[in-house]
Amino acid sequence: MLKLNKILFVSTVPFAINGMSTVIINLLNQLDLNNKQVDIAFNGLMDESYKNLINTKYKGKINIYELPNRKKFFLKYCIDLFRLLKKNKYKFFYIHGNSSTMFIEAFIGKLLKSTILVHTHSASTNHYLINRFLQLPLAIVSDYAIAVSNEAGKANFGSRQFIVLPNGINIEGFRFNQSSRDSVRRMFGFQKDDIVILFVGRLSKEKNPAFIFKCFLEAKKQNRKLKLLFLGNGSEKEYLEHLISKYEVGDSVKIKNSVLNVEAFYSCADCCAFPSSSEGFGLTALEAQCSGAKVLISNGFPKIVNLKNDIFEIPISDEKEWINQLKKTRNKVKNRNLGYKNLQDSQFDIKIQGNVIERIVDHYYE
Repeated sequence: MLKLNKILFVSTVPFAINGMSTVIINLLNQLDLNNKQVDIAFNGLMDESYKNLINTKYKGKINIYELPNRKKFFLKYCIDLFRLLKKNKYKFFYIHGNSSTMFIEAFIGKLLKSTILVHTHSASTNHYLINRFLQLPLAIVSDYAIAVSNEAGKANFGSRQFIVLPNGINIEGFRFNQSSRDSVRRMFGFQKDDIVILFVGRLSKEKNPAFIFKCFLEAKKQNRKLKLLFLGNGSEKEYLEHLISKYEVGDSVKIKNSVLNVEAFYSCADCCAFPSSSEGFGLTALEAQCSGAKVLISNGFPKIVNLKNDIFEIPISDEKEWINQLKKTRNKVKNRNLGYKNLQDSQFDIKIQGNVIERIVDHYYE
């Protein structure tokens, strides 16, 4: 009987529809499961869309384990994680997170003699001193240290050696599609000649959705065809709804909850705006460029995602230029394949990321 290589993926943040969860699912899609038993552990929450996707697509090949909320029930979280690792005897423990506090998971895994792979997704943290203190311990217990960008690696591993593995996307899936464009526009009552600005991401203060709303209001005074669509969930959603009501722009500004299949929404857009205060990588910027839309990003994005495909990097402090770029946006349906062509066979193809992880795992099992 074939002995399966056992791997546990764990996300140190809730498994909501966000960049980290997307990367994990994308990697799972690339792994050869014929000789592997791959499981996922999440803490506190996993979006039902992901549960349904895994249960439907993999039909028992991937087990899902729920752990207590890492922040609220830290001790129980650690105990349950230890028991899970001990019971299933995972050879390979693949930890995804945003800070060097991943040392906690890595240390537990090392106690049980798992091979530790740590994958950091962010260059910023709310706990700078703790993050700095744990950099060295994290590097010591990790067999492989991986970062989505050089900035994220330095922020979490310091001067220690790490592998830069940029996030990847399904390039073919994000190619511009006219049918998808028309369908999404009908969904929101947008006209063919409307100019749609798209914001994709968590509706939280660090993503600055209220900032782009404010810039949109100013730009719309001179470009009446402008529309704004927010695609995401988060703590700022209620405030955005308040602003939409206050300024009576319900016909021009729409909010839709996060969805797994975002590709069609990029085709709908003429411009994508991402004014984040900081990003570990910024997967949305890649997706938007692949679709051929005009892209506005803040200087909080790592340089690696700027592929010069009709993309403009603007400091958050330069509100006038954000407004100016929104005003200058035009309805864009022509020449939308340039970004797609530039991304083909690039380091951002998810197949490449999958191959790297396959090689790491296969090396340890040889």
